Amino acid sequence: MASYSDDIAQALMDLMRCHHLPRMHAQVAEIAGVPVVERAGMPVVRFIAHHSPVSVSDVAGALGVDGSTVSRHVSRLEQAGLLSRTPDPKDARVSLLQVTEVGQEAFRRVHEARRALLEQVLSGWAEQDQKRLADNLRRLADDFGAYVEKL
Repeated sequence: MASYSDDIAQALMDLMRCHHLPRMHAQVAEIAGVPVVERAGMPVVRFIAHHSPVSVSDVAGALGVDGSTVSRHVSRLEQAGLLSRTPDPKDARVSLLQVTEVGQEAFRRVHEARRALLEQVLSGWAEQDQKRLADNLRRLADDFGAYVEKL
């Protein structure tokens, strides 16, 4: 059986490069009608939106980054009104993070903007090709997730 690993890896790198371009980030923010949030802070917002309330150490562990890095992002996101901190009732030394109503609305609008951009990019694709891509990407993500869990 032929191996397409290099082609797949290159395609994934190309997609990630496009996704992380500053102009793409700015375009999504413009479509969403939200202020541009530092790109590196978006995974923090995304994780907290899906798992809140969480601590800085929870976010750092899940994202594989240093706690001080998360703290810097959280401070900026809190100043922007997207996140809030509350004391952990189990441990007053720990703050629990959650997305504010403003942050939830911004997160929803960014999600919708990204979806709209993807639909625009895929507009020339047949429906069955889009379905096949979605199924295969889900399978790849699940397989990578299972692999990473074993590490």
